[in-house]
Amino acid sequence: MFYLKYPLPILAGDVIHFLLVLAAADVQLLPAIRHEIAVAAEIQLRVPASRVVEAFRHIETLKRCEEVPAVGRFSLLPVEADLQGKADRKPLLEAARRYQAHGGQNALFRALVDRSDQLRQVAPELAAFLVDYPNSGLAVDDQFLYWSTERMGPTSVGVVTHAVVYQVPGTRVTVIATKQAYASRHVDASLGITLLTDQPGGATLRYINRTVVGKLPGFLRPLVERRVLSTTRRKLDELRLRLEQPALVEVTAR
Repeated sequence: MFYLKYPLPILAGDVIHFLLVLAAADVQLLPAIRHEIAVAAEIQLRVPASRVVEAFRHIETLKRCEEVPAVGRFSLLPVEADLQGKADRKPLLEAARRYQAHGGQNALFRALVDRSDQLRQVAPELAAFLVDYPNSGLAVDDQFLYWSTERMGPTSVGVVTHAVVYQVPGTRVTVIATKQAYASRHVDASLGITLLTDQPGGATLRYINRTVVGKLPGFLRPLVERRVLSTTRRKLDELRLRLEQPALVEVTAR
């Protein structure tokens, strides 16, 4: 998620300050169509893919920060208690239940998947799963819905995200996908894809996020894109330390 005074895309996949903020990264903007913001990063970690996946599963701790003051996982069958303390529980609960029952695909999201070349090349079956959910029979390694409150300038946005972990059969690649199931305002569709490849000494992480913003005036786009890049780089150190510090302590103790 990026935060500006002008409402910016919720990078559901969001979880940009988890998936990008892991090490000094090569972060760049990608070509994008109108109203779409696309960003990519590649980094080499000193921790295995399993540690990244485990941290991701603890999304309540990982994602919460000043700009995201409230985060929580839904139960397997979402219930009101999952949103304890939330003032606007009903829209988020209804959105989660509706998504579980009927999915949330639309033409905009399908277009994001179609433009996600790496996903379609590495795991076309997962690409189909995200589009067809809940009508796909693909056995994924883990999946859950989580809700969050995102501060975007003077407004707050309620978000429901579908998170999926998938080990690509016969490879060393694990894919973490985040699909926006619902946003109360500003964002029409969002897809985040993280490709984790285990290597000696750590995992290589490749990340792409594509988000369609409902109203993004053309004259603001350069400002938004510059801020997206600078905010991503500013966030790098905090999550790199979060994931790599235990590994550094372990190495020092040997």
